[in-house]
Amino acid sequence: MVGEILCYGLDYQGLYDGYQTEVAMGGPEKEGEWIDHLGEASEVWRDKAGEPEIIQYGSAKECVLRIYRAEDSASRKTLINYPGGFWRVGSPALVDFVAAGMVPRGVNVVNVGYPLMPGAPSFPKWRIGNLVNSAELAISEIRKRGKALGLSDDLYLIGHSAGAHLAAMASDHSIRALFGVSGVYDIRFAVHGHLSKGPNRISITEDEARDFAPINRRPTMSGPVVLVVGADESAEFKRQANRFADEWRDQGADTSVTVMPDTNHFSLYFQLNDPDSPLSRMVRGQMGLE
Repeated sequence: MVGEILCYGLDYQGLYDGYQTEVAMGGPEKEGEWIDHLGEASEVWRDKAGEPEIIQYGSAKECVLRIYRAEDSASRKTLINYPGGFWRVGSPALVDFVAAGMVPRGVNVVNVGYPLMPGAPSFPKWRIGNLVNSAELAISEIRKRGKALGLSDDLYLIGHSAGAHLAAMASDHSIRALFGVSGVYDIRFAVHGHLSKGPNRISITEDEARDFAPINRRPTMSGPVVLVVGADESAEFKRQANRFADEWRDQGADTSVTVMPDTNHFSLYFQLNDPDSPLSRMVRGQMGLE
């Protein structure tokens, strides 16, 4: 029986099935295994490459940049990576594995930490707008301090899941390309769906969902917007990518959508651990390195 339609023509159960990523993955245990896998791969990378340089970029202690440099880093392209977690969980250290697929091939990687909702230790009442401001501030800090940090100003953005939302919101005319991996670009589902329920709920209002959604802003970058989603993800994640691509393309942006075969919400992102994976080569291809 269909309940009250909340958004996108879906009721609460439809939103749950579409955006609770564990559903498409076969349950919370499977999703938990993948998250553990990402963390283990990041530990392997750190054992090999050493700990990153950690730079504070904002007043909240969660606002950190984890920097991995390629050889001759000042002349190399820099990939700024925003991790996901639906704005309430996650850590930039969890995604250090991204550097494993980029740094050995001559690309600097900066993993961005940002405060979470709710209950971030420093600012427990931060709103989604504050997270967007943090995402923008991270780029500003990299530009301002890039030379001193041994980084070029040849900047590319990538984000996973909710991190793709932040990357898209932070993109501007100076960014060479934006990569959205399994991203969300219309965030009304967070107002009405499972993220608004339970002890770990987050609070996003209708006005915030309108004002801080990439799909509702004009693109300001001239470089390509490359959206990728896993074939084994829900129809909603695929719809998000296609609708966002259409909206920005209609406003002059160079957008594309790729559905990657045999990948889910986490295995697609994990391809960045392998320099020779399709996703890693796609990213470097946009940089002119393939």
